[in-house]
Formats: sequence, structure tokens, C-alpha cells
Amino acid sequence: MHVRVTQRVNDATKKEYVDETRVIKLVPAQYDRMVANNYFDTQTYDKVEVLHDPRRAAGAKAEAPATGNKPWEPVEGLPTLQDAQVRYQQLTGRKAPAVEYDILIEFIRAAEADSDEQTTEPEASGEGDTPTRKALRSTADAQARYKELFGVDAPADKSFTELKTLIEAEEALRSKQE
Repeated sequence: MHVRVTQRVNDATKKEYVDETRVIKLVPAQYDRMVANNYFDTQTYDKVEVLHDPRRAAGAKAEAPATGNKPWEPVEGLPTLQDAQVRYQQLTGRKAPAVEYDILIEFIRAAEADSDEQTTEPEASGEGDTPTRKALRSTADAQARYKELFGVDAPADKSFTELKTLIEAEEALRSKQE
């Protein structure tokens, strides 16, 4: 089989993204395994097109699953495996295991449930009148907290980290004023 794969890469000299296309040759069984293991659904390739499949009628082209149309919906705030790995490390303090995205999301949900139980326990400091704030875990949480604090929608151009920094600074300032 002949498969054309395209990747968008950042060309540092031109300072723009360019398409790098190449044709790879695969044995039909190998291609079937790659499709079954969602190899083409990863972020490795932006476009995958089967040019020649000897199993099909002569001249007929078959399309590989399109990258970007994944069968799962990403968890809000964790759209990529790398985001999920970073979140897992934030929650547990350990490096994320080498598992699929869906399994890692389950680990994250379990870790968040554990941390929620710890967060909702009463504080031992004796200050029962200060409410415990829920930790910011996603962009949606940060946007909601930003709106709560400032009374306006969060700027769309700010990343999760930038929003979190702004929120923490504002909360620190307000706690000093009280």
C-alpha cells in the first residue's frame, strides 16, 4: 500500500507553518493494525490519504480516518495527551504513566476525586468562617472564577496559566484587604 501523510511543521526561517508531505509504503496487514490502534488519529499527521490499496478495485482511492475527527471528545481543559500528562503530574506529583488518553483521563478523574475529598475536609486552623476555594483544574474553571472575581468574561486570548496567575494575584490582594 502507498499512503500519503502530511504534517504541518513550523519553519523557523520563514516563521510560518508549512506542509511536509511524504509517501510511505506499508503492507496491508500493517496498515490495518495501524488503523485499529488509532495510529493515524494521533497528532502525528494532519492528513492521511491512501494512494494505492492492492485489495481494492484498480483506480479506487480509499481515505484513512481523518485526523482531528477523533472518536472521543476531549475533556474540557485537557484537549491533548500532553495537557493530560501535565495535569496528572500536578495532581499527583508523579510523572504520568505511558497509557492512552482515555485511560489517563480516568486516572486524572480519580486523582481529582481524591483531592476534592481532601479539600472539603474542615481546616484545622480554627478559621471556620473562610470558605475553601475549589482548585482551578481547567480553563472553564478559571474562566468561571475570573468572571466571579472581576464581573466580566475572561479574555479569550489568555491561556489557562495566565488566567490562573491573574486569579491568584487578585485573590491574594483581596485577602490582604480583608
